[in-house]
Amino acid sequence: MKKAIAFSLMTLLVVSFVTIGAVAQDSGSAIETDEDALFGSEEDMFSDPIIEDVEDAEDAGTTSGTPGTSLLVSEAVEIGGRYSFQVQTSAGWDDPTAVFTDPFSSDSLSMSTSLSTRLFFDARPDENFRVFGKMTASYPFETNDAAGRELQDVFHVEELFSDFNWNDKVFFRGGKQTLNWGVGYFYSPADLLNIAEIDPEDPEAELEGPVALRANIPLGVDNLYFYALPTAGDEPFDIGLAAKGEIVVGPGEIGAGVIYQRDVSPAGMVTVSTSFGDFDLFGEGVLSYGSNRTFVVETQTPPGLETEDRNEEFFFNATTGFRWSDAVGDTSSTVSVVAQYLYNGEGYSDPSIIADNPAGVGVLLFGGDLSTSDLRNTGKHYTATNAGWSDLFGSEINASVLWIQNYSDMSAMVTPSLSRTIVDKVNLTLSVPMMFGEEGDEFAPFGDSLSLRMSLSLGGGSF
Repeated sequence: MKKAIAFSLMTLLVVSFVTIGAVAQDSGSAIETDEDALFGSEEDMFSDPIIEDVEDAEDAGTTSGTPGTSLLVSEAVEIGGRYSFQVQTSAGWDDPTAVFTDPFSSDSLSMSTSLSTRLFFDARPDENFRVFGKMTASYPFETNDAAGRELQDVFHVEELFSDFNWNDKVFFRGGKQTLNWGVGYFYSPADLLNIAEIDPEDPEAELEGPVALRANIPLGVDNLYFYALPTAGDEPFDIGLAAKGEIVVGPGEIGAGVIYQRDVSPAGMVTVSTSFGDFDLFGEGVLSYGSNRTFVVETQTPPGLETEDRNEEFFFNATTGFRWSDAVGDTSSTVSVVAQYLYNGEGYSDPSIIADNPAGVGVLLFGGDLSTSDLRNTGKHYTATNAGWSDLFGSEINASVLWIQNYSDMSAMVTPSLSRTIVDKVNLTLSVPMMFGEEGDEFAPFGDSLSLRMSLSLGGGSF
């Protein structure tokens, strides 16, 4: 009952938040908007970027800022996708200095092959109705119990939804869909709806979303969103409810949202995104009552650890960061930096409880009391930075450095890389992942280590 009351109050605040902003603007508030300067927000329902292949088609069909006019009408069904084929070799050294003293004595040597395709279809029989689907298939095209590979790993439906509306006033999207609430790049605690979380090592990968019904009510340039989130539960009360509001303020945007679902910790979030000169700035804050994570605590009985839930505590997570890019001289060369700080309120003040008890953690994992997701981001403070330089010194070489740091156990991962297109549709990437920290730390489970990786992408691209 307490959780339901809290959700109702937070929803009322979100609705009031957006409505007041809309009234203020309609009454003559001089707010100039530059929507192209915004990033990371949930745009109007019918102009959401789906995947790179159809984004241009959607923009081409936009004749005004209203969702209904952004639909294309086509007698044909658009079909496209992306194909990827990659071969990667890797050599690793437990002692990083051995790369220079004895480079042919690597402690590990491996090769892997990646083959996958993503396909989509986009049907728009009239301006008020659209059906979209997206699915992936990946090699090996068989299930393998030994490797833990199931049917959904071979063939997986990522999105399948329809868009429709009521009197061009309320715009609906029903089905499996990606729902991006957050504005963060490496980390996004405010992304409360998607099934998958951002991987800081691959932050631009598409995220899998839930099955949901979304309703969008535009209020000028502002928006209200309401969500119903069906689950596999047996009762109607298992359906999750969520609401979000967005207000455009000058070159930026403020968002606020809440989510409630039985047996899931209720949470509220606030996001801010804006631009200042060449900098794009963003921030998120999330307050939850309880945590969906299972925690590890010490015990006097074997295996020395046990788990506990913390459903009656408040947790606060926050993040802030920036993006910057600029051209180098009059060339096509561009330098860019993305940096972000994360305060993880659900992390451990002393994560050594996990690092110093690998056997106990293994027992809990094997027994199903703990999941691998419970061991992700175990620290309180993190930073992630990616600095890139395209067309280095006017060449066709792209360079970048990724640095992820856990300040609770002081472990870090640093990965410099170089890439170059050898010939058309053939790209070579060389990278050197380096792990720093004590054995058992998050980014250095086996202590300091260094690897050399060479990836060759063959014939990949969109179609």
